[in-house]
Amino acid sequence: MSYWSPPEPRRAHLLVVDDNVDELKLLLETLRGTGYRITLAFDAMEGYRRATTLQMDLVLLDVRLGGTDGFAACRLLKADPATADIPVIFVTSSASLEERLTGLRAGAVDYIVKPFDPAEVMARVEIHLALAESRRARTAPAPQVAP
Repeated sequence: MSYWSPPEPRRAHLLVVDDNVDELKLLLETLRGTGYRITLAFDAMEGYRRATTLQMDLVLLDVRLGGTDGFAACRLLKADPATADIPVIFVTSSASLEERLTGLRAGAVDYIVKPFDPAEVMARVEIHLALAESRRARTAPAPQVAP
């Protein structure tokens, strides 16, 4: 005998892009146990490719990456219709006002300075996931009702 059970709630999918393994470990420890699906990338272009092929809900992105920097990756994500609506949060040691403004102007929704407090990271992630979900719900086409 089979009983119907409601589907599991959809787990948010986060992309974490950082080329510093030690800092990446700290961020992953913060996210561990949250139930989020997490995909990693170690450089900006790998992150961009993963964001375009996988359905990401949020990107945590370092600024200082080898090769292409996080600002350029953010601009690419925001220019691509497939990824333009994904919230990008910079998580970086680059704390100058100029760099924070550059990140926000590139399309990021937030900026977290390393070293970070885990509670702040979680609060910002949860806020931006909720805001993105709210936007999706408002812009989703209304279901068609048969006459």
